[in-house]
Amino acid sequence: AWQSLPYIKGSKAYQFDLDLQGNNGLVIESSLVGLQIDLPEPLAKPAVAEWPLRYTQQNLSDTQDRLTLQLADRATAAFIRSRGVEPAQVGRGNLAFGKSAQIVLPDQGVSAQVRLDQLDVDVWLAFLNKASTEPSSVAIAPYLPTQIATELGSLTVANRQFEQIVLGASKLGNIWRMNVDAKDFNGYVEYRPYANARAGQLYARLKRLTVPDIKSKSEIVKLLVEAAPSTLPALDLVVEEFELIGKKLGRVEVSAINQPVQAYLGKGHAQEWRLEKLTISNPESELKATGAWTPTNDTNARSVDLQFNLDVTDSGDLLARFGQPATLTGGKGNLQGRITWVGSPLALHYPTLTGQVKLDMSKGQFLKLNPGNAGRFMSVLSLQALPKLLKLDFRDVFSDGFAFDNITGEAHMTEGVLSSNNLQMKSVLALVSINGSVDLAKETQNLQVRVQPDLNTSGASLLATLINPVAGATAYFAQLILKPPVVAAATKEFAIEGSWHDPKVTQIKK
Repeated sequence: AWQSLPYIKGSKAYQFDLDLQGNNGLVIESSLVGLQIDLPEPLAKPAVAEWPLRYTQQNLSDTQDRLTLQLADRATAAFIRSRGVEPAQVGRGNLAFGKSAQIVLPDQGVSAQVRLDQLDVDVWLAFLNKASTEPSSVAIAPYLPTQIATELGSLTVANRQFEQIVLGASKLGNIWRMNVDAKDFNGYVEYRPYANARAGQLYARLKRLTVPDIKSKSEIVKLLVEAAPSTLPALDLVVEEFELIGKKLGRVEVSAINQPVQAYLGKGHAQEWRLEKLTISNPESELKATGAWTPTNDTNARSVDLQFNLDVTDSGDLLARFGQPATLTGGKGNLQGRITWVGSPLALHYPTLTGQVKLDMSKGQFLKLNPGNAGRFMSVLSLQALPKLLKLDFRDVFSDGFAFDNITGEAHMTEGVLSSNNLQMKSVLALVSINGSVDLAKETQNLQVRVQPDLNTSGASLLATLINPVAGATAYFAQLILKPPVVAAATKEFAIEGSWHDPKVTQIKK
């Protein structure tokens, strides 16, 4: 019978006993030497290996029999079947994999226990997808489990490795339900398949989810980019504690659907993965976004279209959460916009990044930054390169970090180049206006900066008036008359060009 299975090859010696009078039924034993089994681990067997096999078929009654299988120290199995029925009807059954595997029959259905040092789900899924097209798959189907209890040292799924896994899974109809506890993952998951070969829905409520390193993230991005759009499942996901490469992002909610788009780009139809909701919340901010991942004119590429709104209660603490500490203190406000790029929704592609953003922040201070670290883009806004060209009256404004009352402005992006002509930063001492462009991919800038002093000391003059009315009034009216020409004379303009690492600053002569 095994010779009808394409993944079993070779021949072997065996012996059998057949008890036609009693209840012992059929017993087959073999060392399986000479037989090659082309299954994934832990069931991959070279022909020369000795794996003792014992198979029994015992008649329990006129209507039922019991099958048992012992394969070396790799697997055991037992099934209670209905006799004389084709295809087979299994009332109760158990599969057990691992050295400590023991048969425990459930009250009904087929269960499995898996206790292994490691298991590669990707390899098994590839095998099962191929095997499902074989004629033998129909005969095997009744013996497959609908309940699984698993303990694994490591588990590989979608090229992503999880460690120290305890998993319980059950199948109700077509829905798989799982409770999982692992080193980087904890929570409840359901997979709900759709009909007509459409991708199903992944429903998950997780206490924690960790993507530990760049390699893990890159593998996830690669999986998304290479996957056919129709195979990506819909998502209904809530993660209470999401950590990405050492950055604790907070609570994440995702709702997305995979749907056909009719008459798209004149091609009749296409598949679109629509992001109906994305929320990332933590004590410092809340991000809300919607969007879509759709085909482009290039049939081999897809683009992301994302609308977002970020409310921030403390910009400095938020940047520290994202791995950029000592960049900014304070800062409260809003950043919103709409951006598009070609590629994965998990990885910005600067050369194709296009869109517009609007910024409105208040009450913060830039700190001294190292242009070589992750905060080098913030060093562009902080204008920390200016003090060496400024007079003493402005040096204190920027040397220890520009403290602002508010920052406002709008910008648009085209192929990764961010441009603005109305970005303003205001402090108690100066008003800074910035226009020009920043290339996010090349990390270069071409900016014009105007620094205008704020000589609004009317409060001090009013106090002087109360102390000495004649002298105070004289000073107050002198300021009203002299302020415009004094401000104009003290205003400085600069050009900032070159890389973020080594900006070239020159003063523009009036």
